[in-house]
Amino acid sequence: MVFKHLGIFRPTTNTHPIFIGPTLIHGNSDRKTYSTFFNFIKQELEDAPKDPVIGSDEEMAIRIAAKSVFPTGSLISCSRHLKSNMILYLRDKVGVATRTRNNIVSAVFGPGGLTSSQTIAVFKERLTNIQTTINDQAPAYLQHFTSRVLPILQQNLDTMLTRTEASHDWTNNNWESMNHILKMKIDWRPQAIPQLIDSIYEIVKGHYTDVERAIMGRGEYRLHEDFKEYFVQPAVWCTKTDEQRRRHMEKFERTLKIKRSMATPSDGDIYVLTSGARGKKIGQKKRVKASRTGRL
Repeated sequence: MVFKHLGIFRPTTNTHPIFIGPTLIHGNSDRKTYSTFFNFIKQELEDAPKDPVIGSDEEMAIRIAAKSVFPTGSLISCSRHLKSNMILYLRDKVGVATRTRNNIVSAVFGPGGLTSSQTIAVFKERLTNIQTTINDQAPAYLQHFTSRVLPILQQNLDTMLTRTEASHDWTNNNWESMNHILKMKIDWRPQAIPQLIDSIYEIVKGHYTDVERAIMGRGEYRLHEDFKEYFVQPAVWCTKTDEQRRRHMEKFERTLKIKRSMATPSDGDIYVLTSGARGKKIGQKKRVKASRTGRL
């Protein structure tokens, strides 16, 4: 798994860097194996207000395992993988002409296509047109589309509509980017598991060296505005003991920052969106607080 470190950013692009998160090295790609990994993640997220959105390619074992461990979580599949697999299936399994293949793929993934639908009604209307197109131009593909591809597209739409943190046409490009970095690290050659673990660990150590430099205002990253209180002058940082630096880094990594549009009660158990009117009713003239109660 990978994540974007929200505590630092690259000023030249105003983007957060991608870090390696929890990692599973496995020999089997089955539901049981993935369930073991997701159960570990669930234990770490036991205080989270809700189950996460889990993004992946369309591998069924991952999706089944994720849903069994996070029953109230949401699934989303990489649209780039879905599109690529559709092209390959139409070309290699069905054998349709290039023009027909392009028509079908564009109707699903192109501008104004099925995956760009913002409402259920629009999705259903476009789906009817696409099914007609497939039935007319590539009838041998209709069964695969209906049974295999469509349920995933419907799941993506449901996640997009119910979980605001899920972006439209989501891709796992972040992981692919980190995968490329790892392959360059091992010079594109297979490694024994102990050496592979060392290679991954070296990348992770490099991540947190960047964090330490950002705390001092050095390197290509800077502290995000919400974490400015963790800035330390380089001269001061260098005089701290290893234990002091470790505690400072640990506190920085454990700090939870919420959106400014969120509010938390005194017990800190939940977060809620704050109203732009801050509790004031439309047309209300009196102050929200310390106003005398009127009587009808």
